[in-house]
Amino acid sequence: MLASLLVLLIFVVAGGLFLTLVSGRGTGLQETTAPSHTKGDLNQPEQDAQRFARLLVAEIILYNRAKIQTGRTQCNLYSLLRPELDAARATFDQRVAAEIRAERDFLHEEIVTTLAQGDITRLGDAYPVPRPPYPPPPKHSAVD
Repeated sequence: MLASLLVLLIFVVAGGLFLTLVSGRGTGLQETTAPSHTKGDLNQPEQDAQRFARLLVAEIILYNRAKIQTGRTQCNLYSLLRPELDAARATFDQRVAAEIRAERDFLHEEIVTTLAQGDITRLGDAYPVPRPPYPPPPKHSAVD
């Protein structure tokens, strides 16, 4: 088990284009995530935050495959994985600088992209959709 986690950590830290986790036989659970942006689009701290978010979600997937399969089907992933997701959020918020988190929520993106397979409704109504801590851009007024 420790060796599997170590191999997973190496793949995540290496920052390859795709992170693939294949479940045990018969579960039908397979994860593939493609980064939403290339490395050139992100600076080093942002890349580190994105990789850390992937690691946290990959760890949740590694230890909760049955719950994930059920949660995707029943659209209640957050309810089933609340302790794990809340712990991941706390860890992410503690380890990633506030200025990076203020610009973009890499953990939320990874949860939706990987855990919910791109469908936020699979997280369920209880999922606390992150609200950006910064004000929305000003609306442009029509020119007379």
